Amino acid sequence: MHKKTRAIAQAALAFTLSASVFSAFADDISDLKEKLHDKYPSTPITEIRHAPMGGLYEIDMGRNIAYTDQKAEFLLFGHIFNMATQEDLTQKRIDEASKVAFDKLPLDHAIKIVKGSGAHKFAVFSDPDCPFCKKLETSLKDQNNYTEYVFLFPIDGLHPGATSKAESIWCAGDKGRAKSWVEALTEGKEPVAKHCDNPVAEDQKLGSGFGVQGTPTLINVNGKVVPGAMDGPALTDFISGK
Repeated sequence: MHKKTRAIAQAALAFTLSASVFSAFADDISDLKEKLHDKYPSTPITEIRHAPMGGLYEIDMGRNIAYTDQKAEFLLFGHIFNMATQEDLTQKRIDEASKVAFDKLPLDHAIKIVKGSGAHKFAVFSDPDCPFCKKLETSLKDQNNYTEYVFLFPIDGLHPGATSKAESIWCAGDKGRAKSWVEALTEGKEPVAKHCDNPVAEDQKLGSGFGVQGTPTLINVNGKVVPGAMDGPALTDFISGK
């Protein structure tokens, strides 16, 4: 066989084999997804792939990661580590699944707070009576050149009256709400009780859709989501988009 003809034949064979493997893989995943749906009909399963550990499949279940076998007989929740690199492979997937498209956020529903040039943008879902939210706002006094977008996420079950306070802060108006927010959280100053159209309910629905379960929950310009208060260098890095 001529060398060129043989090379073409080998390439065609490789393509056929790779297509066959891909088709088998796709059928395998499709079958597994169907089995999981039958067993857990109310659980959102967005993607299934081969796990880093042989014999397991990795499942994206909303913002959670789980593992199963080929027959979907067992379900495992936990973290897989690469012992050579000490990398938490499961957490890496969770972080990727949790990312938020920052440029798609309805920023007009947030309190805008600008310091310095305002160059570094980030958002936070926050409760005006949350002690950790107050800690975050206090820590921001040591940061420079940022634009903070505060989405009001009061949790009345933990802080009775937080919704009324959040609404009053919003109703301080475009020029007054940023000042009212900062003073309430860093100085303990009670906002003047007011009522007006406000986005609090929409912000709560938005945050819940992103999996926000507590406050503060921060989102930087690259879509990274971090629950809990931050300070010092970690906060500086986060605000800068790292």
